[in-house]
Amino acid sequence: MVEQFLGTWKLILSENFDDYMKELGVSFAQRQLGVLAKPKIIITMDKDVITIRTETIFTVNEISFHLDQEFEERTIDNRLAK
Repeated sequence: MVEQFLGTWKLILSENFDDYMKELGVSFAQRQLGVLAKPKIIITMDKDVITIRTETIFTVNEISFHLDQEFEERTIDNRLAK
């Protein structure tokens, strides 16, 4: 099932993203940058490890994790998430 998500994805349309970020408590300046960013997402898999690379004109973020294992990550706005 994971295989259908592998590949390169580019954001075409984003609706109400600013409102969503505001509810998360993201600062005004970060929200403005977030609205401008049009990320390219590259999802790869090597055995049971998934890697998600997010590229924007502002930053590159990459995370790898094992399937079926809980993990923590830092979000782009520096929040800790499980």
